Amino acid sequence: MNNMKKGDHKLIQALNRSKVLNKIRTDGPISRIELAKKK
Repeated sequence: MNNMKKGDHKLIQALNRSKVLNKIRTDGPISRIELAKKK
């Protein structure tokens, strides 16, 4: 059985924004293409 919780659209958006901003903070300037390639 899948134990992952489902989130609403706003929550997913906030999590994605947080991931992107943290990547920029840790890696410095990065292009949108480079961000899309990293997971």
